[in-house]
Amino acid sequence: MADSIKTKSKNKTNRKPGMKVSELSRLTGVSRQTVHFYLREGLLPLPTKTSKTMAYYNESHVERLRLIKRLQVEHRLQLAEIKELLDGGERLFQDEELLAEALSHERGLDKCFSRPELAKESGLTVGDIRKLSQMGIIGGEGKSMEADYGAADLEIARAFRGILDAGYPADYALQLLSLYRETSRELSKKEFRNFFDLSPMESDTDEIAAAYRCAEPHLERSFLILRRKALGLQIRQALHDASRRVLSFEKGLREGVQQVFLSPSYLKSLKFNGLLIDELKSRVLDDPEELASYIALQVIYYATGDTVNLLECSRKAVGVDTRHPWVLLFLGSAYVLNLRMEESLEVLTRCVELHPEFAMARCRLGGAMLMKAAREKKVVRAMAWARGALQEMDRSIEFETQNMIEYLMLHVSRGSALCLLPRFMGRFQEGMVEMEEALALAEIEKERAQDSYYTAVVDAILLNFYFYLGEAYEDDQRISDRDRMWKSLISIDPENKVADMVRERMAGEDAKIDDGEIERDVAKEKK
Repeated sequence: MADSIKTKSKNKTNRKPGMKVSELSRLTGVSRQTVHFYLREGLLPLPTKTSKTMAYYNESHVERLRLIKRLQVEHRLQLAEIKELLDGGERLFQDEELLAEALSHERGLDKCFSRPELAKESGLTVGDIRKLSQMGIIGGEGKSMEADYGAADLEIARAFRGILDAGYPADYALQLLSLYRETSRELSKKEFRNFFDLSPMESDTDEIAAAYRCAEPHLERSFLILRRKALGLQIRQALHDASRRVLSFEKGLREGVQQVFLSPSYLKSLKFNGLLIDELKSRVLDDPEELASYIALQVIYYATGDTVNLLECSRKAVGVDTRHPWVLLFLGSAYVLNLRMEESLEVLTRCVELHPEFAMARCRLGGAMLMKAAREKKVVRAMAWARGALQEMDRSIEFETQNMIEYLMLHVSRGSALCLLPRFMGRFQEGMVEMEEALALAEIEKERAQDSYYTAVVDAILLNFYFYLGEAYEDDQRISDRDRMWKSLISIDPENKVADMVRERMAGEDAKIDDGEIERDVAKEKK
């Protein structure tokens, strides 16, 4: 009997409290060094220590290591993110694993592809797959061609192929997918946490997982709708702000106080080749085929805002030469100033087709397209017109001229138009800098001018620089710079209509433009 008791006592004493780290490593495929690292980082619960150098692990450590590997491989979570999830509360490990499975949007993850295989299956090139890997959008970030990719990577690669087939630029698509990758990580962490926080310990984890699988399509659909709604709101708001500014510009055109024109008092003694303006008109009547006089009159009518005579003179000039670049430019500009947008787009497009390197025509066409975008009620079409306007203005810089007047007109038109574009296009600061640099040249050019006609043309350009830069500075909250620009405007031509307006605005008496009034004016103009 005593021997029996001794045997039982000995068996009880020799029973091991768990498994050694070597056995844990064998069962999980995790190295001993990694286990010790996880212990130091708090990713594993402490083992049972029987002595200073002996520690035993149990099934909970096996499950925890398998869970960590699962979260790394299937959910692509970093260790810091996994630790944050596991520190969220005292959960049973099997609960965590089931919830991780419920959160997984990937099916068939056991199938692996090499880089060439993934390229072949998705229709992309190996170079495309490498770019997606380098940006972390898909797995297999190793340099080897044999890097493993999963079924989810195949879905993403096929989606990228579809985006390219739809005509979306590759660089923009990569940027967008990279943005989705970053935001989806944060979203998945919060979504994962949501399940831990909302499910009590006594809940049936199978039921939770099943509920999520049933709800998953509806959750995804809700997310897509919310994203589309938020994005649409952003686009509409940005386009509304831009449209409001362009429609305000149109309203100013109708009132003669937006495009800055030289005042009649300024032009009293102005001569062109020794002739007063009235004499120049008589000369055109005497010789209707003299194109140079027509163009000189077009410049003066444009500079003075005489839109009726500008249109009439431009039509007569086209009768003399149907292909001359400046004749067509001023005819298109006359239609713009008279808010006849369809005709202006037709004439300016023809001018660009006949003279593709005429930078000023491209820039003026871009401005007309921008005004067309502001009138467009459908968002996609408005975006297309705004993008087209930007492309024309960007191309205009490729064909800059050595003619200083054309150069200055180009940059005051392009710079002010860039400032009118929707802010999300990110070209506002560029427009300001462009006008500042060209303004410095315009002021030097005025000092060099020796002819009164040439001086008047430069002054007309300077007035527009001062006005549009002042408006840009006002939008940028640089009020002292705005006042400096507008005081320079007043000093050139104190009797100018715009001079009166900027005096009021500097004095704080500027009346806010009413959106409804603008829309009513535009509707009336369309009728």
